[in-house]
Amino acid sequence: MIRRLGDAEAGNAMLEFSALSVVLLVPFVYVLLTIFTAQRGAFGTTQGAREAGRAIATADSVVDGLHRAAAALDLALADQDVQGKHSLAVVPAGHSCDGARGTAAASLAPGSRFTVCVTVRLPLPYTDSGLFRFASPTLRLSASTLVVVDSYRSSP
Repeated sequence: MIRRLGDAEAGNAMLEFSALSVVLLVPFVYVLLTIFTAQRGAFGTTQGAREAGRAIATADSVVDGLHRAAAALDLALADQDVQGKHSLAVVPAGHSCDGARGTAAASLAPGSRFTVCVTVRLPLPYTDSGLFRFASPTLRLSASTLVVVDSYRSSP
């Protein structure tokens, strides 16, 4: 029997290709899932801020507007399947949303302006169990929108 020099390596290329593709493909797919999750969260957060501002500006009273804004934010986040914890704040126009809490800045007088701030803490995909059960890593997403109450609106 005559043996060729390359016979010892026969069939190893398929095994090496399979092992390398798993080692490289799994992290790549996870990075893609994380990017898609972040983009979905950004869409939901931006849409939520815009819809919450619109809900406040078209309400009959500030209290009613805040209830409507919370519902609009919940719907916008559910529309994008965003599962994270979220907060809603209203600040005077031109003020920063950093650390904003409360809703004292909303005024429904014609021509008034205020900023609606939404912050969402979105968990990374597949980190809700296993090693990350007690301290799940999250993405902090925030969006704000400037709301101008219609000048021709009747005073509430």
